[in-house]
Amino acid sequence: MVAQSKEWFEDYHVGEERKCTISRTITEADIVNFAGVTGDFNEIHLNKDFAAKTQFGQRIAHGLLTLSAGVALGLRDAAQLSLPKSFVAFYGMDQVRFTNPVFIGDTISLTQKVVKLTPKSKRLGVVGILCTITKQDGSVVLSMQTNLAVQRRPHASL
Repeated sequence: MVAQSKEWFEDYHVGEERKCTISRTITEADIVNFAGVTGDFNEIHLNKDFAAKTQFGQRIAHGLLTLSAGVALGLRDAAQLSLPKSFVAFYGMDQVRFTNPVFIGDTISLTQKVVKLTPKSKRLGVVGILCTITKQDGSVVLSMQTNLAVQRRPHASL
């Protein structure tokens, strides 16, 4: 399990894993508000009659809504995991995969696993964290690697 008291790049270890203790239910309001903020008014998200005729049979949440809400669970549950005291910046995402739909009323949760540690300089390292978002039935709806730029412990060697 990943501890909640991370301060420096060197405090992380490949293989550490943590399941967030909180979850979030995706609502119709979430989908409507996300459409308004992003401008993504695709009918698969907003039109009940249209969505009923698709392979999903009902409206689905935006993939990026699922990504945003899911990753935010890690911030709300244990900010020190995702944003250690020496956090510099969000460095990027890799291997983003939307594997199953999220419907109105589905509850999502997040598991995080440290998969890669890349020293960049004497002052900076990148922590790669595999984020797996599941819904209440246990099915994976999204997986991706987030990369965080984190300060290295003072006087660390490259």
